[in-house]
Amino acid sequence: SGAQGLSTVNTTNGRAINIVNSTIGVANVRFGSVSSNGGDHGINMSSIAGSGAFHVTGIGPSDPTIAVGTRGREGTGNGSGGTISNSTDDHVKLASVNNVVLRHMVLQTSGDDGIQASTVNGLVLDNSRIHTAPTHGVRGTNLSNLTVLNSEIIEAGNGIGEDAFNLNELLGSSSITNTIIDEHQSQGVYINNATKTSVATPDVLMIRNSAITDSDALQGEIGIEFTSFGSSNFSLHV
Repeated sequence: SGAQGLSTVNTTNGRAINIVNSTIGVANVRFGSVSSNGGDHGINMSSIAGSGAFHVTGIGPSDPTIAVGTRGREGTGNGSGGTISNSTDDHVKLASVNNVVLRHMVLQTSGDDGIQASTVNGLVLDNSRIHTAPTHGVRGTNLSNLTVLNSEIIEAGNGIGEDAFNLNELLGSSSITNTIIDEHQSQGVYINNATKTSVATPDVLMIRNSAITDSDALQGEIGIEFTSFGSSNFSLHV
């Protein structure tokens, strides 16, 4: 067992977590730490029904005072919530999933995105670090209610149009708080919305107490790019 007596998973050249066509009930699925080295994805979840959540907890609560450059890390550089490294595809791949919490994790050196989330409601990245994702740090499509807290996205992308956060149809109420976005190739945060959740209530992204720095000069040097068209009803607060 690991953090708070919860189970740990550590694998080489394979998926640490693979949950497909399943139901997560109110008891939730909780791990103290999840680690993998190699394989296509460290965490793969798709077509998950039910009202429950998937949690990787790590050790302790979120810490807003943790030193820049060490978020998600402990001692040797491994996260107490686990380290996913050298994936040949996305480190974390989520499709048609609700309520995923990744805390105190390190996701480093992927083959594609750090996290890819498609049709996901309720993704939380807390006290974690994504480093060296050659496409996007976090790619979201039809992603609702994203929370990024006390985290770092470093060296995302290696070409034009590759961003730290690449968000198409970001819906609900989302936030990026006390987070460092650094050395991205194109945009730090790219949002492209053509739909809406509600006419009466706009979809929202709040970016607070965060830094977006050192984008690649050849790719555009853009901190935040927001495009709203079609029926979008979106409010961006910085």
